Amino acid sequence: MKNECDIVRDLLNNEEILSNTSKDFIKKHLEKCDSCTKFFCEMKNKNEQEVEIDYLKKIRKKLNVKNIITIILSIIIVLLILLDSVFFYNYYKKMDKINQNIAIINNLKSNAKQYENLDNYSYTITSKNLFDNDENIIKFYVLGNAFVYEDIGYTNEGNEVHEYAYCSGKNDIIYLNKDGQKSISIYKGKSPYLFNNMPCNLTSLSNMVYGYNMLKIEEYYADNQNYYILTPVGLDYKYIAEKDTGIIVKSISDDFTYEINYEIGNVTNEDIDRIGKIMNVDENTTIRDYLR
Repeated sequence: MKNECDIVRDLLNNEEILSNTSKDFIKKHLEKCDSCTKFFCEMKNKNEQEVEIDYLKKIRKKLNVKNIITIILSIIIVLLILLDSVFFYNYYKKMDKINQNIAIINNLKSNAKQYENLDNYSYTITSKNLFDNDENIIKFYVLGNAFVYEDIGYTNEGNEVHEYAYCSGKNDIIYLNKDGQKSISIYKGKSPYLFNNMPCNLTSLSNMVYGYNMLKIEEYYADNQNYYILTPVGLDYKYIAEKDTGIIVKSISDDFTYEINYEIGNVTNEDIDRIGKIMNVDENTTIRDYLR
């Protein structure tokens, strides 16, 4: 009987490969042997527990993988939210700066507009070449429709050379250069030389705000006056404008400087006539007389 029990127990350990005959043999033996029946029940319970444990391990493993994936996705989402927040913060910060610049430029343009139709003013432009310290001075005088200017330069020996322009407002602009040569230019009622009436044209500056998306603007105070320093990004120019008037009074670069000093309501007929006398012309001089 003992040998038979050993055989049955060995067979039970390999139940998955048993033939039908062996299974019938085990069944008949278990019906009459309590000891092997108990062994069979214990072995079955153990196998079921092992299967359950293995199943729980698989479930736990799946849950761990799922948790890891969830954590990774959560981290990615948080990072995306942070990156998105940083991007929009920088974007709105940049847009806020641009809007501030546009507001300042528009305010300067509005302040300068009151000087566009002046008919009595003068201004002096002093330009300096920073490499050789060469200096040039241009003086403008405007009275009604008449205007004159005097361009003062210097030779290599330091001697002054002058060029002049005269416009009575009735005829075209006539010129006299440093070599005494005469010329004329058709006068279409536009402002003299480089500037629109007063040196306060901020159109180019306002375009820079849009063209370069950023204009560095600094405010400072000097000589009882508030100023703005306007520096377009990517250029070596700086413009200095009076805050209250919007008038550009200085331009600075690595190569040169332009400085502008102006006065309003100070021009008289004597200022116009002074240049006219130097050029030997007056408001009645015809172009034919001048070029003769």
